[in-house]
Amino acid sequence: MGRFGDDPESTSKIAKSYRVCSLFFTSILYVLSVIKLVCSFWRTLVVDPSSTAYYRWLAVISVAVLYNLLVIIARSVFWQLRERGVIVWFLLDYSCDLIYLVDMFVQLRTGLLLLYVYVQ
Repeated sequence: MGRFGDDPESTSKIAKSYRVCSLFFTSILYVLSVIKLVCSFWRTLVVDPSSTAYYRWLAVISVAVLYNLLVIIARSVFWQLRERGVIVWFLLDYSCDLIYLVDMFVQLRTGLLLLYVYVQ
């Protein structure tokens, strides 16, 4: 009992803390590798402004803008709309905000058509 680690209980505590630290640092390395992979994906991603997917994305943005234009003004004018379905309104508002944030990233990665030549 004189030395550290002679006790089986302290040895199991040391082994358990070692496993927890090992798991923690392994998970940090995994998260960092995922972040590195996502960053490399975003560096190479270029959105083609003439593709149908881009036009569909613009339609989604248009729906979000139309929602903000009509529904938010209507909710501020008619208090009955504001009191009904508060959770639904929050979900719709925050989903439109999320769409706007994603659109910022899409616009950052959108290519350019210059004299009918696609510039990345």
